[in-house]
Amino acid sequence: MFRPWFEFRDKHSSLDLALAELAERYAYLGVYHNEWEDRGIRAELTRIRNTTLVRCFVVFIGLLTSPFIWNATFMFLA
Repeated sequence: MFRPWFEFRDKHSSLDLALAELAERYAYLGVYHNEWEDRGIRAELTRIRNTTLVRCFVVFIGLLTSPFIWNATFMFLA
């Protein structure tokens, strides 16, 4: 399946073989062009990133405004 480096004949064949082995490894893992383009891994990573950004923004706004909210609440009750 994978050849050692000393079996390569010249630069071109070694590069072609290396690229073919990379393609074979990625195909074995299931990471191929259609999966990245057709709502596969790319869409899932985008969804996770967007969810994380929204959650961090909400926590940041909450931490930023909470002292003012508590202060206004206690002043209203006093």
